[in-house]
Amino acid sequence: MNSAVDPKPVVTGYPAAGAAYPYPAPHPPAVHYYPAPAPPPPPYRSASTLLLRRIIVGGIAIFLAAAAVTLVIWLILRPRLPDFSLSSVHFSPPSSYDLMVSVYNPNSKISIEYDHVSAAVLYGRDAFSEVSIPSFLQAKRNTTMLRARIAADDLARAIAEDRSRGDQTVGFHVRLMALVRFKSGIWRTGRHGMRVYCDDVSIRFKNATGDSMFGAPKRCQLLWMLTERLEFPFLEVDT
Repeated sequence: MNSAVDPKPVVTGYPAAGAAYPYPAPHPPAVHYYPAPAPPPPPYRSASTLLLRRIIVGGIAIFLAAAAVTLVIWLILRPRLPDFSLSSVHFSPPSSYDLMVSVYNPNSKISIEYDHVSAAVLYGRDAFSEVSIPSFLQAKRNTTMLRARIAADDLARAIAEDRSRGDQTVGFHVRLMALVRFKSGIWRTGRHGMRVYCDDVSIRFKNATGDSMFGAPKRCQLLWMLTERLEFPFLEVDT
């Protein structure tokens, strides 16, 4: 007697419908490696250009070193400006004025050199007779007396006119200028202009013969300049 048996599934050798294998992942794109480009060559500099650059750099270095040394010496020595005073004024008939100027060097370590020294007198608003004074070297803590003789007929006439109106006291201004530099051993500064103002100087005539009398010494003001230019544009008096 045959018994009922479930039929076996049929195997065909193919996967069942609806079941499929995924496609393999694509290969990455091919990358081509190239060597890094060579760096650009340095700019061409001729030997003369390099030499010029070294000269400029060396010159700047020398200048800065010299400036630093000068500054250190200046701070150590601490130069002080001289003191000027008008010590005396004497009228010598018929038309000469003798001026005595006291110059004091207050420095204990520095001498002062004066060149191209000159003086002038200003009466009213007119300048008369600029005169030269010999150059000199002033020692440390030294007082030097400068003599300047101003001879000017126009100045004498102007003063005589004022005296004829009864004014026996006349006032005028004295100006000096010079090129100055400080010295200490082998160290020295450059030359600088110096202007000296002795304003409102008064003398009194005692009689008609011209004998004059001057009061106490009058201290003058000094203006230090950064240039060597010397001229007398500073004669004018501010009013």
